[in-house]
Amino acid sequence: MCEAFARTKGPWDLTIIGDGIEARHVDALKGARPDCNVTRVGFLNNADIGLILNESDCLVLPSLMDGYGVVVNEAALCGLRILCSIAAGSAEHLKELTLENWFVDPRQIEDLSKYIDQVLDLGQMDATERLRRMNAATELLPEEGARLLLRTLGLR
Repeated sequence: MCEAFARTKGPWDLTIIGDGIEARHVDALKGARPDCNVTRVGFLNNADIGLILNESDCLVLPSLMDGYGVVVNEAALCGLRILCSIAAGSAEHLKELTLENWFVDPRQIEDLSKYIDQVLDLGQMDATERLRRMNAATELLPEEGARLLLRTLGLR
């Protein structure tokens, strides 16, 4: 993800939630893109993640492997634009929404960078778009999520 962001147009703000072995790449991105604001907040509890989602315009989830990707549903319910890995189980259901979202093979850095630029070209989200996205996301009901998870696990 950091390599893809390094190739994009700027300026932009990027908040990374979580810790792990990729932290050094985030720090390198800060140095490579001084025109952009890169913040690494580390591990957060769910309530704090919700606060960040509500202050954001887009979720970028470039996971190489992700069983379901609950954060995708959380971001959709917060009205965010979503750039999601095809490896996230929730991507299949997200594709059914009547909204423009972006799906990418996270190993294709050039494609990921291109989609990030497309989202950036849209500019900051206004209240009307956020509300439209929040309303559409109500289709992501828990029952449907549970059915999709069971299919993902091969139990149905």
